[in-house]
This record gives sequence, structure tokens and C-alpha cells, in this order.
Amino acid sequence: RPSRRLPTVLEGGSARRMGFLSNVKHRLFSDPEPAARSYGDLDEKNTPQTPVSFLESVTFSYINPVLDLGFTRPLGLDDLPAPNTQDAAQTVCDELQTHWDEELLRPKPSLTRACLRTFGAAFVAGNLFKVPQDLLVFMGPFLLQQLVTFIDPDLTPQKDATAVRGFGLLVALMVAQVAQSCFLQQYFHRVFRTAMHARAALGSFVYVKALALSNDARQQDDFSTGAIVNMMQVDVERINQFIPYCSNLFWSSPLQIAVCVTYLYLLVGYAAFAGFGAMVAILPLNIYAMTLLRTIQEKNMSRKDERVRAVSELLSGIRVLKLFAWEGPASKRVLDLRALEVKALFRFGVLGAAQGVLWSSAPAIVALTIFAVYTSQGNVLTLSVALPVLSLISILQFPLAVLPWMLMSYVGASIA
Repeated sequence: RPSRRLPTVLEGGSARRMGFLSNVKHRLFSDPEPAARSYGDLDEKNTPQTPVSFLESVTFSYINPVLDLGFTRPLGLDDLPAPNTQDAAQTVCDELQTHWDEELLRPKPSLTRACLRTFGAAFVAGNLFKVPQDLLVFMGPFLLQQLVTFIDPDLTPQKDATAVRGFGLLVALMVAQVAQSCFLQQYFHRVFRTAMHARAALGSFVYVKALALSNDARQQDDFSTGAIVNMMQVDVERINQFIPYCSNLFWSSPLQIAVCVTYLYLLVGYAAFAGFGAMVAILPLNIYAMTLLRTIQEKNMSRKDERVRAVSELLSGIRVLKLFAWEGPASKRVLDLRALEVKALFRFGVLGAAQGVLWSSAPAIVALTIFAVYTSQGNVLTLSVALPVLSLISILQFPLAVLPWMLMSYVGASIA
């Protein structure tokens, strides 16, 4: 592959200038040819999971060789890069074991505290990228308000409505969106990696403990094979699903709600609290509908299992059915189970459509409430107020929706 070169016009000049340009080139555009890697070699430092430059770290372009190879042909096990040493299950399990051994010296050892000491620093480092992302979310409504004010001749004098200012607002809006996306992806990359470490360590932790159980302990219900498999798969998976999004419960969603309501108050005054109340009033209906949908889906899955079991029994005993001419009763049983399943699917579809309509209409209901209260106070509704308010309502909808679900996920993870 040909090496990347800077333009020749930049290659002349003093040695100091050349040194500076070489450093910039190395930091931003370095892309060395990867050496041969083996899947089991954990000592490789130049794996595609390790970015070489700042640009690769931001764009995740260091995985391009694997993606390019997968585009040309199906990937095999030998094509996969060697995992980093810090991502190996042995590494994270040993680290958790070290902190757990320290916890055993305490009067009341806590596995939660051991996990926090093992994975807490990496999780906090990932959350540092979530703070600017949450704040940059509100740059959209702010810049939109400034742009509408700039366009309106009644709000901006002609001498201040320069082209430089207009293009500056557009560029700032684009940069804010790009920066928000970069911060969000860096946050997700780090917290999901931390969740993967926790899952591998806890699963290995349970497995190692299961191997050390005595025969008497294996006879107990809490340490049976089914219970151990349930802990390794179900309980660990609940913790794994909670970790990436737990920041929404502890600080991200409350921060977004507080900033959003404060911004709405600065725009429309006390009408913001009326809109917030309308959103809070709609939220329990959506939660109830989602809970009911889950209940219907669980019943539908059990009925589907019954139907599949009945069809399997019918096919396995088809000779006996033909011999005694029992095709009619057997077919009727399968059709009755199928009818119950279709009925549950119909209820699920109708309720899902109703819930979707309610949730989709929530921004319109909240906006109508805010604008009605705002205009009833004698205020004039302008575009510089209406458009930012609509944008803030769409932002407010997500944290209010995710907060109760994360609370339920926290309860499940605590029980696990």
C-alpha cells in the first residue's frame, strides 16, 4: 500500500518547520502496516482495537482493515485480530479477584464495592464524555433561536445582519452537531467496553467459584447446575445491560430535565411548568401501555411454545394418528392454539399502535399546552420562541421516558 505523503510545497523550509510538519503528519495520519497477528497472542500492542493517532481514535478508523477484509470475503477466526491484554477475561477476572480478596478482609465484604474499585475508574472516564454531549444537546435550540432572530428584520437591525454572522451561526450549528456525535460515540465505546469487562469478570468469577464447590454444596438448590447457569447468563446479563445506561438514571437524565425546564422557563416563563406537567401526566400512560405490551408478549410466547409443542407431537406421532384416524381432533387442537395466538397478536398490535400514537402525539400535546398558557398571559408567539420550544420539547421527551425504565433496570440489576 503506498505511503501517504504531505504535498511537496510543504516539504521545503527550515528544519524546525519540517520537524513540526512531520510531527503533525505522524499524529494525524500515521497508518503503519499491521504486522501478522494471531488470535491467541495477547501481547500484541498494535492490534486494531488500539488507535495509533488522535484522528483514528475519534473516527474509529483503526478497524478499517478488518472491515475491508470482511467486505471482500467472509471473516474467519484467523482473520480476527488479537484482543488487547486489558480486554482479556483473564486480566479483568484477576483484577476483580484481587479486589475481592481485599474485601474479604473487611467485616462486611461487598461484591458491589469490589466491582466499583475494579471498573469504577474506567466508567467515570467514559462518563466525562457524556457531560459535554448532554450540554451540546441544548446548543441546537440556542443556535436555532439565534438564527431565527438573525433572519427576522424586526429583531435584528439591518447593519447587524451581516453574512459573516449568518454563516457563523450555520457553521456553529454544524460543529455542535458533529462534536455532540463524537462525544456520544466515545462515551458509548468506553461504557460498553467497561460493561463487557464486568460481564467477562463476573461470569468467570461465578465459573471459578462453581468449580470449587464441594459435593455437599452442589446438592443445595442455590448451587445447582441450573442456578449456576442462571447466574452466569441471566443475572450477569442484567448487570451488563444496566451498566452502559445507568448514567441516565444517576445524573444524565436529571441534568437534561433540569436544563431543559430552566431553558423553557427563560423562553416562555411559567408556561414551561404547564408543559412539564403535561409531559409528566402523559408518561404514566405510556409506562402502563408498555408494561401491558410486555405482559401480552410474554403470554403470546407461552402460547406459541404450546403450539410448537403440539405440532411437534403431531408430527412425531403421525403414524398413530393415521392408524386411528385422529387427524381431525389433532388438527383442531393445533388450530385452537393458533387462534389464541393470533388473538394475542391482534391485541398486541392494536395496543402497540395506540401506544405509538399516544407517544408520538405527546410533543404536540405539550407544545399546545405551553403555547396556550403562554398566549393566555398576553404574550405574542413568535418563531424565535416557538421553534426553540419545539426543539426543547423533543429533547425533554427522551430523559422523561428513559428514567423510569432505568429505575426498573436498576432494581433488576440489584437483585441479580
